Amino acid sequence: MKLCAKCKQVLPLSNFGTYKGKNRKPGALRAECKKCNAKRHNLYYHSNEKYRLNASESTKKSYQKLRDNTLNYYGAKCNCCGETNKFFLTFHHINGGGSRHRKEIGSGGRTLVQWIVNNNYPNTIEILCFNCNCADGFYGECPHKESQDVNRNVLQQILYNLEFA
Repeated sequence: MKLCAKCKQVLPLSNFGTYKGKNRKPGALRAECKKCNAKRHNLYYHSNEKYRLNASESTKKSYQKLRDNTLNYYGAKCNCCGETNKFFLTFHHINGGGSRHRKEIGSGGRTLVQWIVNNNYPNTIEILCFNCNCADGFYGECPHKESQDVNRNVLQQILYNLEFA
């Protein structure tokens, strides 16, 4: 149990966050409980436009770096059509269930990308462009696969004809 310096309530230790700076002992508990700390942070965040804009820009940059590194790990191109523009690329659950998985871990792009990194880039995830990912989700298969199969069959027929000509 610990006394919160702000609200003066005696609360369990689990209600207090830890400091994350270099100048603090690892695991040292904050003087304010999590609730009071959140109120103080929200007040500062909403009353200080420069801080808010800076925090927002910093968050965007760190997410973009994390996403780019994750895309690069998986090859940074659509596994179906070969699209390489990173603005169009998405993370696809190979065995389906992406919607259910996002609900389990929390929605939002950063949450999924962070989950991928934390789980050592699982082989159940692949890169698809938005169009191929939507087509797979809506129709169970991307139209590119059908044209690839047709092209493969035509090529096999040509090779067969050349072999026996």
